[in-house]
Amino acid sequence: MPLYAAYGTNMHPEQMNARAPHSPFAGTAWLHGWRLTFAGEDPTWEGAVATVVEDPESKVFVVLYDVPDDDARALDRWEGTDSMPARKIRVRVERRPAVPPGP
Repeated sequence: MPLYAAYGTNMHPEQMNARAPHSPFAGTAWLHGWRLTFAGEDPTWEGAVATVVEDPESKVFVVLYDVPDDDARALDRWEGTDSMPARKIRVRVERRPAVPPGP
């Protein structure tokens, strides 16, 4: 099942609960071959927008959520990606164990 890999402010549980209230936490992971960067401008707070770009030497820590379609549309509206040339892609992540392995 595809999961939503959150980075930036969507990593924060309270932010995601406000933006996508029907999307439960599903773990954490590393997104290999990508790096976090800041580009463009968000007019609501006059700062750059977090994004990820391909970089074979990097990895990004992400938080995974199980996002149903209604919440996905709400996230798109919140992020403004419903009205800009953004694209969603499917990527593989290296999931982290929910509980660290014991001795």
